[in-house]
Amino acid sequence: MEMMMAGPDVFISYARADTEVARRLSRTLAARDMVAWWDDRIELSAPWTDVLLNNLVSAASVLVLWSCNSVDREWVLREAEDARSRGKLLQLRLDSTPLPEPFASLQAASLPTWEENTHPRGIRQIVNEIATRAEKPLPFDEHQRVLQLRLSSKKVHQFIASKKHRDGYFPKLDGTLYADIWESLIGQSPIKLYDELRPGSRHHLDEDRYYELIEYLSDVAGEAAGTN
Repeated sequence: MEMMMAGPDVFISYARADTEVARRLSRTLAARDMVAWWDDRIELSAPWTDVLLNNLVSAASVLVLWSCNSVDREWVLREAEDARSRGKLLQLRLDSTPLPEPFASLQAASLPTWEENTHPRGIRQIVNEIATRAEKPLPFDEHQRVLQLRLSSKKVHQFIASKKHRDGYFPKLDGTLYADIWESLIGQSPIKLYDELRPGSRHHLDEDRYYELIEYLSDVAGEAAGTN
């Protein structure tokens, strides 16, 4: 009996206008020993629909790149619905375009920009989730990455001067903690600040808020180099 070949780690569904994001994501995954399938991999001699459907069904996960270019594309909607029905759907928003139902109510990572030599949080989230579903090691160790980032004093001052630390968005960053942490640690080790707030610590934030705060306060120059 002929054995079935294993499918790709992820099938990427996207609109042609977002090809560059799909290409960069595929390279990012390949650099971490994962296989992404997207339609530029179709051989000219292969029936397009058969190849696409085989990879859609056999992929460990299906990632939809949502944008103003893709939300009304019939094939993207069909692929997204198939993935949702199979429990394989992952979503990455490239802009603020509202998503169609039922996808708007499902969790999605965000990638408003993707600068060279960086791996934004949306990319790290998606790559780690693809690895998890493919039963492979997580490529990005978020806490280790935090320890390698540099704290931007300018961004800390901007944060304190803004309403974000007192409007309930980060509810644990006010009162005594505000005085003890923000004012006393400006200009000191970011590792101490991050460890005070990381999930599981004494003054912890929830995971999403924590990493959002880290992104906001950190110097992008602390990112590891590399465009893959």
